[in-house]
Amino acid sequence: MATDPQLTSATSAVAQSPAPNAIASLETATATAAAIPSATTTTCTNVPRANSNSGSSDNGEDIGWLSEAIRGATCAADLAHLGPHLGAPASPLSWIAWGMDKVGALLPWTNFSWTALQVEQLRRTARETCEMPGYEDVFGTPDEYLRGVDAYYCNLSPEKMTPTGIFWFNTWQSGVLEGRKKIVRYILDNPDVYQPSSRVNKVIMIAGYFRSGTTLMHRMMAAQPATRSLHVFEMIDFADPTHYVTNREQLTTDTRIAQCRAQFDQFEKLYPGFWKRVAESHLTDPSEPDEEVVLFMYTSVHVLSFGVSGHPYSDWIANPNKNFIYRFLRMFMQMLNQGTTWPVTHWVIKSPLHMLYLDSFTEEFSPSFGVVFLHRDPVDGVPSFCRLMETWTSVFFQDKFFDLGLLGRLNLWMCKLSWDRVMAWQRKTDPSMYYNLQYRTFTKDPVGELEKIYNHFHIPMDGEARAAAIDYLNNNQQGKHGRANYSPERYGLTKELIHSVLSDYMEWSAQFP
Repeated sequence: MATDPQLTSATSAVAQSPAPNAIASLETATATAAAIPSATTTTCTNVPRANSNSGSSDNGEDIGWLSEAIRGATCAADLAHLGPHLGAPASPLSWIAWGMDKVGALLPWTNFSWTALQVEQLRRTARETCEMPGYEDVFGTPDEYLRGVDAYYCNLSPEKMTPTGIFWFNTWQSGVLEGRKKIVRYILDNPDVYQPSSRVNKVIMIAGYFRSGTTLMHRMMAAQPATRSLHVFEMIDFADPTHYVTNREQLTTDTRIAQCRAQFDQFEKLYPGFWKRVAESHLTDPSEPDEEVVLFMYTSVHVLSFGVSGHPYSDWIANPNKNFIYRFLRMFMQMLNQGTTWPVTHWVIKSPLHMLYLDSFTEEFSPSFGVVFLHRDPVDGVPSFCRLMETWTSVFFQDKFFDLGLLGRLNLWMCKLSWDRVMAWQRKTDPSMYYNLQYRTFTKDPVGELEKIYNHFHIPMDGEARAAAIDYLNNNQQGKHGRANYSPERYGLTKELIHSVLSDYMEWSAQFP
């Protein structure tokens, strides 16, 4: 796969730009200081580090251009003046955090004992789960998962992170890994979950890049009485993910919703304005149905924060062979099915991430699945995803160490890789298994288009389902939670560059209604 000349030229020009003196001085001071020695020294032996590049995926697909584009984009000229705090300190906790981070930035040799990245402890926890008796019989070989764990943790840059950023990274990742261990142990201890007779019924996947209407379609479907979806409070490790609801009303009244909100509130006190900024891009609330990005954190797929780590992790994300992800997803859904006492015609799942791993999804969920692809000009989607990732990951970084140019190029190439795989998958897949729809067509008549999709996949949509979809639509008008301001230029991109890189996709998708 050849690299686009326009992108190569743009990347080279940026990479040759001189670094501002203030940034260069801070980088030099940080790199030479003996700060937090345990955070920068790990025993990640035999693990690909940021100066290596495999250049191809497991199935021989050329992805070397991805690492080259990402590595070439990282330069001081792209560093944003963006601090870890999204708003002014507004509580005693946020003032303390603000002070600690300022001290850490101004005096990089300061050693706070709680600011060491716990890389080895995190890797050890991940391996302990994979060593449980019976693990491979149910979840398959852990090799690919553990490669992702190593690529993520062993290529972090603690010297660019704030003390509170490191603290919260450790806390967050420890929770994720302990949550995974709890889920795996529960499933292994309850064989009914993984028996063939417990296999999930029909699954509808909604796929498309950001700002293409996938969230609206997903939540309209999830609102319908005979549909099952994953809610934030069920997936996130803030509450026990092995519990399951036994009636549909509990999806809005479960006590875990309040537990999760309490954790959200604590984070808001530390980083004022964080959840408001997230909601401007994508509403995330414990009571809402949401995409599997949350659940996939248990599989070492951190799509909202993979800019935190180096390009070996991006290579791992780009590798298409991710059957273990969908095995974990299916087992998790079957675990929740234990409590499903109401009639369910199908599950609905949704994430842009699925476009990267369609073959793995197909292998795990065949033959009872359907995929809806929503299409929109990527000029809207690429910078929108950049904005969400910027909000999500900036809390970890020191001022001026968050690389927006890297974020822009990484997202542009991941968008291209996603649609390249969608096109290849559709060429070899029975058309009855998928449905293509333009964003503009869907938004003109969302309920009518939903009925067409249900007809295509032979799913009944009665009056009650239609009424639920209309009710959700009426109560969730676009922009209800604010609108994010973003542009391609903020991330070192242009409309022309995005269209050039994605020209094959633009030409192909124009055929759809």
